[in-house]
Amino acid sequence: MNHKVFALVIFVASLTFYGCAAEAQPTDLPAKEPAEITAQPTIVDPDQQIPAAPKELEMRDPLLISPLDPIAGEEDMIAGPVMVKEIESILKESNPVQVLLRVAGDLPTPCHILRATLTHDAGSKRIEIELYSLTEEDLMCIQVIQSFETIIPLGEYSPGDYEVYLNGDLVDEIKL
Repeated sequence: MNHKVFALVIFVASLTFYGCAAEAQPTDLPAKEPAEITAQPTIVDPDQQIPAAPKELEMRDPLLISPLDPIAGEEDMIAGPVMVKEIESILKESNPVQVLLRVAGDLPTPCHILRATLTHDAGSKRIEIELYSLTEEDLMCIQVIQSFETIIPLGEYSPGDYEVYLNGDLVDEIKL
């Protein structure tokens, strides 16, 4: 019985290897010519006003625009939560030292825009960041979580020990 099973396994393996080793047959399909590119440069008058992007396209890339930047119509929007997953302090070697905070997480929907406010009193060793989202009140939006990653510039600081708070929670202690 074992010899029959062994012979069957060898037979199936041979067919498999033979099928893989078979030469590809040429096809009778004609070769395609590469497409000709006929793009022309766009000439823009330097005095011409460029229209603003539609509001839907204002869903901004958080790595390109700081969440500290104000948003047009912000006062008419409603605030929402932000789910923070990762936080990292970045110290730039400069004099005075520049401090950045890299934050990654999720927004409730793709229609929410990441926002932040920064508070630091000159004599205080406490840096406070409030991170939240904004969206238009009656905006119809797909209900899926939208990941984000952003870098928030916290400013320049003289040597000392600082505590960094995000939404009221201590997230880092920085020694400069």
